[in-house]
Amino acid sequence: MSRKRSPGWVPNQHGAWAMLVTPLLVGVLAGGPAWVHLPLALFWFLGYFAFFATGLWLKARRKARYRPPVVAYGIGAGVAGLVVLALEPGLLRWTPLFIVPLGVGLVASAIRDERSLWSGIATTVGSSLMTVVAYDAGPGTDP
Repeated sequence: MSRKRSPGWVPNQHGAWAMLVTPLLVGVLAGGPAWVHLPLALFWFLGYFAFFATGLWLKARRKARYRPPVVAYGIGAGVAGLVVLALEPGLLRWTPLFIVPLGVGLVASAIRDERSLWSGIATTVGSSLMTVVAYDAGPGTDP
């Protein structure tokens, strides 16, 4: 007997992968690669997985079966984020810019309007911000 995995573990929006990889890669290539980019990439991906899982959980009216990936990815993203900040504390300055896109995306999920234009713009802006964060983390920006 096979047991079906609870939803939220694997994002099913194929276009999201390009929105995750491209800004990060462009920022790394423009600013030059650095070791901090490894935990930054992990933080970025786990953060997106947590965002995706949280969106499903909100859409499902906070049903318990949607919660495990929210918790797991949230903890993983938190740990990876702390590693990034330990290596490059100055990156914390970018955090406020992500609050509005994150909030808009989660509100859109909560009201089941995540495919709307306003939600799409917010998540695209949030994704694009990673370009400057990854650039800033690179050695090309050191004085």
